[in-house]
Amino acid sequence: MQENELAKALKKADTTDELPIELQQLIELKQAIDKERIDALATIVTQRRKEAIDARTSSNIERIWREDEEYYLGIDDENRSNHVYTKSTSTSGGLSSATKSDSEGRCTAFFNITRQFVESASARMGDILLPAGDWNFAIKGDPDPDLIDVKDSPQPVVNQGGATIQNQDGSPYTMAQFAQKEISDAEAKVTKAEARIKTWLTDCHYHSEVRKVIEDAAKIGTGVLRGAYPAMQKNRAVIKGNLILEDKIVPTSIRIDPRDFFPDPNCGDNIQNGEYVLERSSMSARQLLELTDVPGYIAENIKKVLEEGAGKKNTGNGGRADTETKSDDRYEVWHYFGLVDINDLKSMPNSRVPEGDERDMAPAVVVMVNDTVIKGFVNPLDTGEFPYDVMPWQRLNDQ
Repeated sequence: MQENELAKALKKADTTDELPIELQQLIELKQAIDKERIDALATIVTQRRKEAIDARTSSNIERIWREDEEYYLGIDDENRSNHVYTKSTSTSGGLSSATKSDSEGRCTAFFNITRQFVESASARMGDILLPAGDWNFAIKGDPDPDLIDVKDSPQPVVNQGGATIQNQDGSPYTMAQFAQKEISDAEAKVTKAEARIKTWLTDCHYHSEVRKVIEDAAKIGTGVLRGAYPAMQKNRAVIKGNLILEDKIVPTSIRIDPRDFFPDPNCGDNIQNGEYVLERSSMSARQLLELTDVPGYIAENIKKVLEEGAGKKNTGNGGRADTETKSDDRYEVWHYFGLVDINDLKSMPNSRVPEGDERDMAPAVVVMVNDTVIKGFVNPLDTGEFPYDVMPWQRLNDQ
């Protein structure tokens, strides 16, 4: 029996107990095969995660980031112990403490000239790339050579039957009129498209997020922007005295901490040349538990992760300054973007694989916590590109 027939049978029955024994056995067999495929996919993603982490660790970039961060904060080995309590610059860290040195009589002042140059450079770059009160882009339609050639032509337009098309007043409809109408329609569409894009960028606070990316690049040499990617947006409107709530999927962009971004080590100086990218984030146990009721997530695997606990960490501080701390009661969540076996994707609930898709591999997004896959689906971008842009402050060859 085909998989879609099994799905139809399940929809008709409230529980699998209502199905014939043969169907129950087939369903159990399919569930076992799906589990094996998901576990095998988790192994592949885990191996690639380790590859990316090891490559970045060996590149020494994390030490450079840590030094840049500490110089920006005015910290070195002589005055490190003077910072008894320091607030983390990350959203998931808290206050960290250090023991004061017993040595007295030594000057530990750090003449911080780094911060002012970093802030000056990032502010200047922000003014160049993001003009205040204005947009840094505009959309214009490409001129059509065929329309340009006939925009002044008095030649009448004829239909397929060879008859001349006429205006409402009975005069012939000329090629010049046709060209002008096509050009006007195209300009109107371009204007609407530009307004729609600007609305999307405003709603996702694009300027604010890009300024954060510029600040990261000025401070540690690298900035990362994720987007555009689909996100759910809640819209409110009052129509005839009634409050209308509407959920819409809109494109959005957000700044990503460069220390939570792991590209394919073999991508060179362009992440799109790599086989995959990984992004690390964190979630609390409550947030994970809420996902068990969200369509597309594998509830059984989420419960397994919660039973394992949040102690599993795959990286260190990722190049953060020693004054920053990471909370240990949050789970590491990994988002993998890369090619995945199409049959592995089909084993996921709500994987969005089109009917009749005969590809062997498909660009996909896999969400993994610890070493367990909790969700997988086809990349929403038709091109299969990775939804990330990386801004290096100074380009290095093949890096």
